[in-house]
Amino acid sequence: MSEEVPLISVILPVRNGERYVCEAIDSILKQSCDDLELLIIDDHSTDTTAELIQGFDDSRISVIKPEPNGHLTSALNVARGMARGEFIARMDADDIAHPDRLKKQLSYMRENPEVGILGTQVRQINAEGEEMLSGQASKPLAHADIVSSLCFGCALWHPTVMLRKSVLDALGWYGSPVIKGREQFSGEDYDLWSRAVGSTKIANLPDVLLDYRVHDSNLSLAASGRKDHCLNTVLVLREYIRNRLSLNIDLNVCAAMLQCGPNDLPPGAITRAIPEEMFALVRPIIKHAVSEGITNDEKARLRPRLSAIFEFMLWQQGYNIFRKSVRLCLIDPLIGLRVLFSSLKRFF
Repeated sequence: MSEEVPLISVILPVRNGERYVCEAIDSILKQSCDDLELLIIDDHSTDTTAELIQGFDDSRISVIKPEPNGHLTSALNVARGMARGEFIARMDADDIAHPDRLKKQLSYMRENPEVGILGTQVRQINAEGEEMLSGQASKPLAHADIVSSLCFGCALWHPTVMLRKSVLDALGWYGSPVIKGREQFSGEDYDLWSRAVGSTKIANLPDVLLDYRVHDSNLSLAASGRKDHCLNTVLVLREYIRNRLSLNIDLNVCAAMLQCGPNDLPPGAITRAIPEEMFALVRPIIKHAVSEGITNDEKARLRPRLSAIFEFMLWQQGYNIFRKSVRLCLIDPLIGLRVLFSSLKRFF
């Protein structure tokens, strides 16, 4: 008799996660939808993580030992050849899935076959499991809003996501083609969503279905590698804009879009910090330009407009203020006048 294939493959990477991993595993094993396998990728932990995992007596658990390199992206890709489910669900070793998380996501994806990637909202908790003052940090729900939100940051909470395996296979799983050492960089989630929007619909449920733990050891918050992480997301954003608008833009502008300043990036990565108040003026134009449903003719009209605005944003203050502001006004009077007024205020 052949072994029954699970409906959902939950992928949980861990490295030295002894403090929280049991709580994370337990929250998956106690899901109301139990037709699942749990693939735990233990990236050569040196603490008691392996022993703690062995303490779970559940046939749905499989432990995978990847080649040692310490990179989350390559660790996630190890599951590519082992995940058997029709759906792939992500989980982190320091978070807690609410009991109905998988059931609600599965129900939505069955009712909406055009959606290939589905996230949820989260409740942010601290190291002790207490709700943080920031509480619930919401992400956009609809595909169109997610597409435009990706210009300004990650639009999904990665450990909440459920994906159709067929979609993930078509995308080649994790690893950006625009980053040198594509399987050895952080920001793998932002890159995946940016590549996915052209081939599948993405959505977020309004429900809070995961406790997202914020603590000193978070991979995404670790001081070591943070500058490289920010630079990688800037490079991914530049590729995203190139694909959506056929427009090449300066890394300084991309950094401003992601609110990354010189201190957030490796030395020399950007040379000009664009003031947020100036960038806020053009945010609506960018959101419209990348949105779904915009025609190619309208994109063609927007490209020179955006190029001129971005060029102006890179301009250094000096004697050219009047001439450059007038040029911008000819292309976009409203934005030009606002930027001119904003710039003049610095002198008075």
